[in-house]
Amino acid sequence: MSKFQTIFASGLFLLSTACTPQVQTPPTPPTAPTAAVSFPAPTTVPVLDSLTVPTKVKNPYPRGGSEATRREARAILKDLRILEQQGRSMEPLRNTDDLSKLGRCGELMRERQKRAKELAARAEALPTKLSYDLRVAATKLVLGVSCMGNALEDCDRARASLAQAEKVIGVK
Repeated sequence: MSKFQTIFASGLFLLSTACTPQVQTPPTPPTAPTAAVSFPAPTTVPVLDSLTVPTKVKNPYPRGGSEATRREARAILKDLRILEQQGRSMEPLRNTDDLSKLGRCGELMRERQKRAKELAARAEALPTKLSYDLRVAATKLVLGVSCMGNALEDCDRARASLAQAEKVIGVK
């Protein structure tokens, strides 16, 4: 073997030993005495014998709302009926050339329109099922208690809404 071959061969040997992974195992730590670890006692969880599905409870007020809500709806309905009759009774004050009567019509109109708006606001607080027809009637009565020539037509529309509200509310 030539000198070159010997150097080359020893280089390969060195190279091969350098590339060979050297696995070192970490030293094992000295074992310490182990302490006893205690865990809390397992708790029991109640298990249902059978799954129960809640059944739908029949609403004692099928038309919507509690009894107090329905009482409020009936009170609003009663006040709107009175207002509708008052609107009809204003007809002689509307269709006249007498300025004093027209002045009186204006006074009544302002009072009664205010009342109709108050009743509409009270109806707004009710559940929609109970309030819808009451709000329609109150809106029509704002015009029905006016001094306009077509106020009676609005009273007629309000009366129709009040009749529908009676059915929904269940007037006693």
